[in-house]
Amino acid sequence: MARVALLIGTGTYGDGFKPLPAAPKDVEAIAAVLRDPDMGGFDQVEQLIDQPHSTVSETIETWFRARQKDDLALLYISGHGVKDDQRDLYFAACNTKKQKENLVRATAIPASVVRDRIRESKAKRQVIILDCCFSGAFGDLLAKDDNTIDLETLLGAEGRVVLTSSSSLQYSFEQRDGTLSIYTHYLVEGIRTGAADVDDDGAISVQELHDYAKRKVQEESPAMTPRIIVLKDEGYQIRIAKAPLGDPSVKYRKEVEVIVQEDGDTIDEVLSRPVLEEWQHKLGLSDEEVQAIESDILEPIRQRQAKIQRYREMFTRALQHKNPLGERERKRLQQLQHIWGLRNEDIQAIEVEIMQTIPHHLPDVLLESEKGVDYRELQKLLHVGKWKEADLETTTRMLQVMNKEAQWEVERDDLINFPCKDLKTIDRLWMHYSNDKFGFSVQRQIYVECGAKLDGEYPGDEIWKKFGERVGWPRKKLLYDKLKFELPHSSTGELPALLWFGWLLCGLVDGGWFLFSRMETCEL
Repeated sequence: MARVALLIGTGTYGDGFKPLPAAPKDVEAIAAVLRDPDMGGFDQVEQLIDQPHSTVSETIETWFRARQKDDLALLYISGHGVKDDQRDLYFAACNTKKQKENLVRATAIPASVVRDRIRESKAKRQVIILDCCFSGAFGDLLAKDDNTIDLETLLGAEGRVVLTSSSSLQYSFEQRDGTLSIYTHYLVEGIRTGAADVDDDGAISVQELHDYAKRKVQEESPAMTPRIIVLKDEGYQIRIAKAPLGDPSVKYRKEVEVIVQEDGDTIDEVLSRPVLEEWQHKLGLSDEEVQAIESDILEPIRQRQAKIQRYREMFTRALQHKNPLGERERKRLQQLQHIWGLRNEDIQAIEVEIMQTIPHHLPDVLLESEKGVDYRELQKLLHVGKWKEADLETTTRMLQVMNKEAQWEVERDDLINFPCKDLKTIDRLWMHYSNDKFGFSVQRQIYVECGAKLDGEYPGDEIWKKFGERVGWPRKKLLYDKLKFELPHSSTGELPALLWFGWLLCGLVDGGWFLFSRMETCEL
């Protein structure tokens, strides 16, 4: 019975592929821990760096053919993965080519061929590790298709376990400090430190290594989703490496890991630090040793925080360049989000915070008021796209202008004599931030198109109903509290709505036609 590994890394490519300098380093790092008799203890470790597709294909075939029934065979591939126009997966080699953005299939290694070589092998225990940038390059991050590959169907089989750096064709080949890819870094770390040996039995199973690498990867890049694929439970328990038993450094590392998770990605210096100091004393570790361990554990968190900070800076710069952001700016920010492995929830809070603090200069929208009303909060809400909150704020400010406490106190004369400066300020704010989709002026235009006159008189049930349907009131008789407003999905002219039209039944609260008439006299 032999433990053998074939490690393939391609970092140098021809035109059409971005270089991946980390790939050869990944192979070296994996080889080091697998060869070490105190870690992987592999009998044979073969490395293949920057070779043409013919050499890679031939080596994979002869290597798997030479395996015996009781061997543990480990195949590791680091480099680009690419799809052809039929959505079939290929592994790129140093001579792989593209012609007008289309893969030249004859210059790449089909994943199906690798699958066939794996199936033909006599080895019962096989571990396949794929650390591939499946999407190819930065420009393909937002491909039109869904970028998914069914690796389970392609590579899975009994007695076989597949580890992938992501569950779909994400941009998973990210380097840390110019050295290893993020996924391989944590695979190596889990073996080298023994931290992946969760059950302290002195051995690291494939399942334990996967769990460790996945957790650490997601601490650093939350959107990355490493995956394990097996078709028999026994595959999870394949022992891939040894771990030191009773090693004080490993014990301290595990205690720190638990505390960092419980303390919310940090170490509580008031309550948790004394606990760690007791462990340090009990285990006989030096200050330098514990500092190195803690730094190692906190590094992925620092990396994630650094990415979030970089996104914060880029978003701020983008807003300073163009505010509100255009389609092109949004696309570039989304590309950066994907590259850095950040989830939507990681960036949403950042964007709202920044958009609320960065001043938005509106030379054509003066926040004027004849009654001393402050419209800055309304402007902030509209600026960040909080449409429902802005509608509520609009109602509050309009009531303030009219010196009323509640909607039902509003009378005809209050609307007929509504201050023109305030009406203009509210209208222009809504128009500006909605790109002319919301606002009183938009509603007035639709009102006229429905056949109404701007004379302050009720236009009749037919016209009023038609107007209500055009602006989307009410939506299936839903109560206002149950409604959600989103710019792409809302009807033109749907907002503002709450104050003077009511919601449950369009026209239940009189007043819209009065305000439209006032806009005419104010020359809006």
